[in-house]
Amino acid sequence: MEFSVVSYNIRYAAKEDTKKGYGWKLRRKEFVNQLLSATNHASIYCFQEVLWKQYKYLKKYLFSKHNYDSYHIGRDNGKCKGEGCSIFYNQTLFQCLEKGTFALHHNPKAFGVKAFDAACPRIASYVVLQHISTAKKVLVINTHWDHVGSQAQCESGKLIKQFIDNFWNREDRSRGDFVVVLCGDLNVASVERGVLELTSNEFLKECLPKNPITFTGFDLFFQASIDHIFVKYNGTVQYECDSIMNLYFDEQKKIPLSDHRPLLCLFWITS
Repeated sequence: MEFSVVSYNIRYAAKEDTKKGYGWKLRRKEFVNQLLSATNHASIYCFQEVLWKQYKYLKKYLFSKHNYDSYHIGRDNGKCKGEGCSIFYNQTLFQCLEKGTFALHHNPKAFGVKAFDAACPRIASYVVLQHISTAKKVLVINTHWDHVGSQAQCESGKLIKQFIDNFWNREDRSRGDFVVVLCGDLNVASVERGVLELTSNEFLKECLPKNPITFTGFDLFFQASIDHIFVKYNGTVQYECDSIMNLYFDEQKKIPLSDHRPLLCLFWITS
């Protein structure tokens, strides 16, 4: 089984961005065009910081024309309010068996509530996909961790690990036919505690990109490695991962696509 996954913080539609000359309405068309071209119509897209109006645009003007289905929940009320972690998947390759969202909180239904020392409510969304030609299943999780609270980041790692562990150990998922892929803007580097909660004892394997720089903050001179893709599988999995695309779609006017660059990961499941 071969498939590709993109993780991309698209930058929420902020009013201050419009005033500065790079609002969502200005960049959304080029965002769509360049993303599809650069990723060769990836199998799965995981987007972070997606407001409802951005999700509707992506669904209507991008993916509905290319046979993608999607799932999106807003973090503020568990419906359509606030930022969400959207997941789009190619319907010619996968069918969706299950989907859901849980708050990164001790109460998984506590949407709109700040947990631990977080500055914002935080969530993780997931879909269970079945690869049509091989019948293998892929659990895709998309998340966006807090940008301030170090305890919240660490606890988010623990909660997602617990969710994966419970999912993995369910009786009908013990046959080794499941692949787990976790994507997200975690707002921390690979060496920080929250990420180490996921990778310690090889619970998850991080798909390290050739170029790890993903966050620029709209400035080429500011660089950070805070976006990640992880995988878990009992058999043999190979991957190639890298950060892709230019920051600006208009180099002359310095109009950015986002304040992040996307990660693209190609997976080969051979056994």
